[in-house]
Amino acid sequence: MALIVGVALGVAGCADTGPADMEAGRAAVERNDPGEAIKMYERVIDSRDQSAAMRAAALYGRGSVYSEQGEKDKAMADYSQAIALKPDYAEAYVARAAVYLDKNQPQQAIAEYDRALTLQPKAGEVYYWRGMVKAYLRRYGEAATDYTQAIRAGFGDADVYEKRGDANAMLGATEVAIADYSRAIEINPDAAGAYCNRGVAFARQGRYQQALADYTQAIRLDGDFARAYANRGQVYEKLKRRDEALADFTKAVELEPDQPDGRAGLKRLGAVAKP
Repeated sequence: MALIVGVALGVAGCADTGPADMEAGRAAVERNDPGEAIKMYERVIDSRDQSAAMRAAALYGRGSVYSEQGEKDKAMADYSQAIALKPDYAEAYVARAAVYLDKNQPQQAIAEYDRALTLQPKAGEVYYWRGMVKAYLRRYGEAATDYTQAIRAGFGDADVYEKRGDANAMLGATEVAIADYSRAIEINPDAAGAYCNRGVAFARQGRYQQALADYTQAIRLDGDFARAYANRGQVYEKLKRRDEALADFTKAVELEPDQPDGRAGLKRLGAVAKP
C-alpha cells in the first residue's frame, strides 16, 4: 500500500507547469521585469515535456522581450524558431516583419505580412501595416488597396482613412483623398493631421478658403504643428496676404528650424530665417 501511495504521489508531483510559467512570464512583462519574464519563458522553452505549440508561444514571448530591449537579432532568432515549431503562427510572422522594418528591410517585412495574411486573411491591422510599408516604398496604389482591405476587415479607425487619403493624394485622386480625410475627421475630430492634409488637397484644387479653415483647425488642435503653419503661409502668400504669410512662415521655422516650406517662404518674401 505504501508503494502504491508513493507512486501516486510521484505522479501527482509531475504536474504540468507550462501554463503557469507562461502566465508568470506575461505578468513579469506587465510589471516591466524582463529578466524574470525571460526566465519564465525559458522554463517552457527548455522543457521537452511541453508541446511544440507551447514552446513556440514561449519563444514568441521571449522574442518580444528581446525586441523591447533592442536585441533585434535575438528576437529574430526566437520568432524564427517559433515558426519552425508552429508554421501557422501568424503573430510570429508579424513580429518578424517588425524586426525587418527595424533593420530597414521593407521588402522582407512585406513578405512576412504576406505569410501572415495567408494564414489570417481577415487580419485588418496587418493589411494596414503592410499598406504603410508599401506607401513608404511609394507603391501608392497597392497601399491604397491594403488600406481598403483593412477597412473591409473591420479595422477602420481614423488613421486608416487618413493613410488611404495620403495614398490617393499621391495618386492624384484629390477628390477621393478629400473624402478619406473627411471620414477620418468624422471618426476623430481631433485628427490634426487629417485637417492639414485635407487642407493641402483643397489648396491643390484652388479652394483656398477651405484650405485656410483646415490649416487653422489643425493649428488649434496642435499649436506646434510646423507644417500646418508653413502650408497656411503658402495659401496666404497666394492670396497676396503678405503679413500673414510672413507670420506663418516665421512661426513654422521657429518650431522647426529646418522646416523646408517655411524657410523657402521666408526667402521668397525677402525675410531671413533666424538661425
